[in-house]
Amino acid sequence: MPLETHLYDILSVLPTATSDEISKSYRKLALKCHPDKTNRDPQLTEQFKELTRAYEVLRDDSKRKMYDSYGEIALDSSFLPPSAQQVPTRGPSQPQPQSQPPPFPNANDIFSQVFNDINSMFSQAPAFQFGRNFMATGPPNQNNMKKIVEPAGSPLDQQVLISGQDIHHTCSIELGDLYFGKTIRLKLPKNCKCQNCEGYGGFNPRTCRVCRGSGKVIVTFYNQFSHFRQSGACETCNGTGTFVSPMDKCQVCSGVGYKKDSKILNIDILPGTKDGDTIVLKGEADEGRKIIPGNVNIHIKEIPHPFLVRKFNDLYMEHTIDLKTALLGGQILIPNYLKPDHSLRVFINVHGYNSINNSINPSLQSGEVVGTINTGEPKIVKGVGMPINNYLKSNVYLQNFMEDINDKKIKQNPNSYNKGNLFINFNVKLPTINDFANGEADLSILNSILPNTNLPTNENSNDEEIIESHLANISFESPTKANVDTNMEYRGSSSTSIEAEDSFNFDDNARSKKRRNNFDNPLQF
Repeated sequence: MPLETHLYDILSVLPTATSDEISKSYRKLALKCHPDKTNRDPQLTEQFKELTRAYEVLRDDSKRKMYDSYGEIALDSSFLPPSAQQVPTRGPSQPQPQSQPPPFPNANDIFSQVFNDINSMFSQAPAFQFGRNFMATGPPNQNNMKKIVEPAGSPLDQQVLISGQDIHHTCSIELGDLYFGKTIRLKLPKNCKCQNCEGYGGFNPRTCRVCRGSGKVIVTFYNQFSHFRQSGACETCNGTGTFVSPMDKCQVCSGVGYKKDSKILNIDILPGTKDGDTIVLKGEADEGRKIIPGNVNIHIKEIPHPFLVRKFNDLYMEHTIDLKTALLGGQILIPNYLKPDHSLRVFINVHGYNSINNSINPSLQSGEVVGTINTGEPKIVKGVGMPINNYLKSNVYLQNFMEDINDKKIKQNPNSYNKGNLFINFNVKLPTINDFANGEADLSILNSILPNTNLPTNENSNDEEIIESHLANISFESPTKANVDTNMEYRGSSSTSIEAEDSFNFDDNARSKKRRNNFDNPLQF
């Protein structure tokens, strides 16, 4: 059995093939990749060179015998068979000679060989070239030395797997989709195993005989004066431990075994998923030789809602109602709640009187009596907040593609979860005079009905001095010098007057900003 079969594999013949079989196979393969037939394709031209080199060795009986016995190292012109390097056995009376290099014709040849070895160490720096044969032979290199290629490990090394890197992706999701759940499709670019060659890079793969399947070799370079060793990947199999003939290489992946591709992933967003949660798709990262694919981690980022603020499983919002609803109760409709075309109807039972509630909506009476709605006084709507999902432990959900379909449907149904609450901070909008159709008559009726809670308790007291004045609208025009002087006489300084005017802020954006800040601390809501 030959020590190596690399040249036989190039010609696609067995090591026991005859010379005629070798010639026949060479002619057949050479026709396919000859430069004149392939428009001088670089890859096929290189294959043609390998075919020709293998054929020239195997058709020569002496070269073929040396190759079968010692491998490709025997094709080097400086190679000496072990039998030629042995020292003849001497008689018992003669001392055993020490191993010495063969004598050179003269001392200049010895120095020339030594300098050639020095030059091989400084091949990148031409300034250090020595020796009388430099001009004739050029810069020396490793070709001037003999080499031995040995496996650097066992075939078990090829089976050692390493964990691949994880892929991280941030996905922005709206609040409504976090409430109801959603399945999204993500197109992910990744390295995938070639389906044409099953990741081998070609067809008819065999264990590499040079590295014995380990993918690693140790190359020893030596001559009569020095030697050194270096380890690296096996060139025959490109470090894979598996040899594939050049004629059998896969054209889909160009002999690599893996290629860049895009894969569609289905990601289940469960109801109740929070901002910052991570969905793990196990083993969906890049594939490769001797690699255990890593995970794809989907990081959830919540898109802010136009008017809802989420704190854990509770929701917070502001809503404006009219004076009638605040005093008598009724119902409010919150459009686009959680998502477009999804509204929330809330019944408000202010007083608990059945007759009045039934005249508005019979459903009011079944609710809790909440009392008069005041501005800045939050109320709670129970059970309409975010789903409380116990599957999302430690903010990580390991998506299982093999889970039972019925269990999956339950997980994706928001009605199968308990829910948080909704907190509403009401703003009561008072009617204007123009809102009363009958004008003074309606106002007179309203005056007789509404209680007056601002009557002074000491109106008839003669011991207290009362200053009377009239309320007026505020003018934001620049005050004249006379007005400033008047304010100084009345208030003591003009700066006090200006600061008093500046303290009024009717900017709607400022009020909205203040309300938004209140959401940051729900306890002070």
